[in-house]
Amino acid sequence: MSSHSKRILTGVVLVLVLGYLIFWATPLELALGVLAMSGMGLWEFLSLFWPGRQQLGLKAAGMVLAVPVVLHGFTGVSALGSLLFCLWAINAFFIAQLVRGREIEWQSAQIVSLGLIYIPAALQFLVGLEAVEILLVLLSAFVTDILAFYAGSLWGKRKLIPAVSPKKTWMGAAGGLTGCLVVSLALGFGFGAAAWPVWIGVGIVLNIAAQVGDFFISALKRRQGVKDSGRLLPGHGGFLDRFDSVLLVLPAYILIQTFWPLF
Repeated sequence: MSSHSKRILTGVVLVLVLGYLIFWATPLELALGVLAMSGMGLWEFLSLFWPGRQQLGLKAAGMVLAVPVVLHGFTGVSALGSLLFCLWAINAFFIAQLVRGREIEWQSAQIVSLGLIYIPAALQFLVGLEAVEILLVLLSAFVTDILAFYAGSLWGKRKLIPAVSPKKTWMGAAGGLTGCLVVSLALGFGFGAAAWPVWIGVGIVLNIAAQVGDFFISALKRRQGVKDSGRLLPGHGGFLDRFDSVLLVLPAYILIQTFWPLF
């Protein structure tokens, strides 16, 4: 099977799984699905710094601490309270290792803390959103990525930020922006409560967030000398290769709808 065929097949499976979580899953099932995604993303993120069996203790600690961050809504603890607890738990782990004579660099403990903020703390917002809101977030990220890829492949010549991602072009960025605007306007006209200029603004902001999120993981992979974040998704690479945009689109959407309710 060609790489492109694998990419399409994997995409179909993702659509089916995400479709179930969005439209048919119970709140608990959605939360557990988000927890699974958080675990996959966090493992890949930490493995960029510690490949293979390196720092398994810290990786395991990060995976365990993702649970209260994502499932805070079922414990009665706020998201911020759960996250602060996790950050101090990591610091306690750091201190305990020092007491046992197993020195762990301070920076290593904080990489786990960053991973918890970057992935589970972002994805947990999905649990509290309506189906149409989740659609807006996911489609904005995915359509931006897909149309940027194809527009850049077909017509792209001038590089966007070659030092970070040599293949991304201005034409690809324009294609991604166009797709994101279409998604925003379509869902806004169909289900939203705001005027069309607002939805244009939403599309622009979410597109910028998607592209910055993509550039962040590209820069990190380039810094660490790897091509893909993992091999979990055939034809796409790893979880972060596909969901990197979502991780910034989500908080961007939450910020927008906090000040300007859209649905």
